[in-house]
Amino acid sequence: MNPRIPIVVALLFLISIISGAQDKSSGKTAATGYKNSGFMLITGIGLLANNTSAGISLSAVAGSQVNEHQSIGLGIGCDTYDNDSATAIPIFVDLRAYFLDGDLKPFIVGDAGYSFLSREGHEGGGLGGLVVRAGGGLKIFIGTDFAFYFDCSYKYQMASTTTKYILNYNLVESESSTSYQSLLIEIGLSF
Repeated sequence: MNPRIPIVVALLFLISIISGAQDKSSGKTAATGYKNSGFMLITGIGLLANNTSAGISLSAVAGSQVNEHQSIGLGIGCDTYDNDSATAIPIFVDLRAYFLDGDLKPFIVGDAGYSFLSREGHEGGGLGGLVVRAGGGLKIFIGTDFAFYFDCSYKYQMASTTTKYILNYNLVESESSTSYQSLLIEIGLSF
């Protein structure tokens, strides 16, 4: 695994926390006082689990709160899969639909994008593949522009790698592909 990947992800989280602390004076509903439009940041950390491995998922999404009930953003993440010594860097579009008014908002989430893959011990490198996620959760407002969230979702991630090795004095390349179908339990902050 490239040692710079965790540093880049940590910097993304730090930037989102610092910029989320800015004062925003517009885009709030008159009825609830909570943010209903404008720029938004979502950061999360979660646990990935499937029948062969477990791992950690980090994500950061920057986008727009379209209205009280919809948001769209572009996200980047870092997913680790312990059993395969694999690290995936997904880049995705994040869509969320929120229900109800008030300080507790149930929501559904859907992500789709492409994931880049790195595997220890595979010199040829990872090719990555399609990544999709669907689930639901609960957003809990702590302030007018600041919320905590919890969600549970299904995450599907394709991965393929090319391995180079020498067999009978010849360089041989072999490609293998796999898919990670995981349950993701995530907590995070929304600004």
